[in-house]
Amino acid sequence: MVEEVDKWEAAKAAKERFQREGYVVLEDFFTAREVDALRRECDEVVRCWSERYGTKKRKRKNGLEASSDVVERNGCIFEVLQGVHGKEVCERVRDLGQLRRERRGEGTSRGEMLSKDVADLVTGKELTRCVKHILGLGPEEDLYYFAEQYIVKPPMSENSAFKWHRDSDWCSGEDGRARGVRYVSLWTPLDDVCEENGTLYTLRTSEEGEGEAVPIIVNAGAVVVMGDRTLHKSCGNMSEETRRVWMPQFSSEEIRWEEDGVPKDPVCFAVKML
Repeated sequence: MVEEVDKWEAAKAAKERFQREGYVVLEDFFTAREVDALRRECDEVVRCWSERYGTKKRKRKNGLEASSDVVERNGCIFEVLQGVHGKEVCERVRDLGQLRRERRGEGTSRGEMLSKDVADLVTGKELTRCVKHILGLGPEEDLYYFAEQYIVKPPMSENSAFKWHRDSDWCSGEDGRARGVRYVSLWTPLDDVCEENGTLYTLRTSEEGEGEAVPIIVNAGAVVVMGDRTLHKSCGNMSEETRRVWMPQFSSEEIRWEEDGVPKDPVCFAVKML
């Protein structure tokens, strides 16, 4: 990460490519200070999940202590609020004020595990404005906080790969059916990523119609803004260091389960942003 990037200017420049290709890379989008706060919180969230659900602990070279079994059971995915507050938090959080309180860790003994700086970042107007613009939403249109997670790949973990998929494939899967709604994932590496440590691959189609897997090689603090229908994968982490990614997700409408075409409970969160 070098000099600080103007987030709004970066978002304005990224909109056209996102609309055309389904994803866009924003280099050095987050500052060194923001990335440091995210790293510290990531380590705490994984530790919290380990205390709640894991048993076999092992020490990482970068200081992260995680349970090998909980990493495998979670598929390397650690939901932020569910890990700290419990899975019932999705039912409790219904508005932005409540989201901010829960996200800042207020009113719980585990609150010190959450970063107030990260909470202000993910619920703040600046990020909301940028995401709205890239999605093609107007200033008066709504944007919803849908989900937020850390994706942590242990070192030397071939089984931490994710096969080719689209983020919204689950909408009509075995767990039920949800109405299709546009949403974006902000895939944010907290460690420099490369092919060795499990980076993201997208599919580039040649003029002849052939697909080519293209690795995204970026430094910590970059953001890959990715639409829910963008095909992508990642390989396992074969390096000697843990690879961490932060990924908040935002939608253009509430995403709810459906039964006979009737909207039911939110799939995860459905909090309207300002």
